[in-house]
Amino acid sequence: MLTAQSSISGLSYFERRILISHVPEMEKIQEFHQNLCERLDAFIEEAQSRIPLSAVSKLDIRWLENAYAVKVFTYLSDPFPPAYLVYGVFFYRKYPNGKWVLQEKKPDKYDLGFTTERYDAHVTSSYPEDITLSYSGGFGDVNYVSQKNFTFYEERFYATSPDSDLAVR
Repeated sequence: MLTAQSSISGLSYFERRILISHVPEMEKIQEFHQNLCERLDAFIEEAQSRIPLSAVSKLDIRWLENAYAVKVFTYLSDPFPPAYLVYGVFFYRKYPNGKWVLQEKKPDKYDLGFTTERYDAHVTSSYPEDITLSYSGGFGDVNYVSQKNFTFYEERFYATSPDSDLAVR
């Protein structure tokens, strides 16, 4: 089994590429995805104790000036070995100018608006409905997968209170 992993404490970016010689049953992959979502929920709950962050609907993000979107995915490249298991969490922030920015990982945290540092990785003029990512295979090959092909996928949306200090940063 070849593995690679990177993670960050706090609102973590989880990335793992695993070349597996035995592919677990789909129920196990789904449990793994659910565990990733539970870890995200735990982080959001902890963040809500420090900042005025509340869940909103996808429709609401169109008119909100300061919104966040979280895309959680798990992708199994093939039901038969050898296969890659790729998973992660993408955080996007919508700024008052309407631009959506992929929040890039930092050494210890994500910038959800409660730091003054900015590391904007990718900027789009509208909400990124579909994403494509690449991952490196165990033998140096580069593979691409689109959101529509993720094995398991969830989106979550949040916003800060309009009168909070975060909303104007």
